[in-house]
Amino acid sequence: MRGDLDRLGLLVNEEKSNFESRQKGEHLGFILDLTKGEFSIQPGKIDHLFNLISLLLDDVSPTARDVSRVKGTLISMELALGPVLRLCTLALYAALNSVHCLSCKVVLTCEAVEELNFWRDNFFRLCGKPIWRPSPKIELLSYSDASDVGRAGLIVQFGTHIARGN
Repeated sequence: MRGDLDRLGLLVNEEKSNFESRQKGEHLGFILDLTKGEFSIQPGKIDHLFNLISLLLDDVSPTARDVSRVKGTLISMELALGPVLRLCTLALYAALNSVHCLSCKVVLTCEAVEELNFWRDNFFRLCGKPIWRPSPKIELLSYSDASDVGRAGLIVQFGTHIARGN
């Protein structure tokens, strides 16, 4: 691979490059673990998020910039946290939309404070989403046919269930 990159005239950053096969690595701030098949987040990034949340909860008159830092840091972790992230930051988003500039003071509603507490208390439980989705498990198949003379249907269930027809 290295020869191909050189032949194409591309410069290789030796500090960031790794040409050895491996099952776990870092990419764009995420930890990709192919043995577990999941995205997770670097510990330093998690510490940074928790510090931002603590500062925001302790601040009596936060600015929109403070809220934006927390919201942006959370959004940057979406691959590892999943779609619950968008649902559990709606009040923070509303707080940002309530002002016209980042230096404006923001009133954190009870819902916004609940969201911050939610992320502080549940972050580790939610962190680590699959890189690929598991294949769907077929539980039930349904067959049917009809003509001018009659109709028929058959349901096949897997596992301990029995196929039925009429």
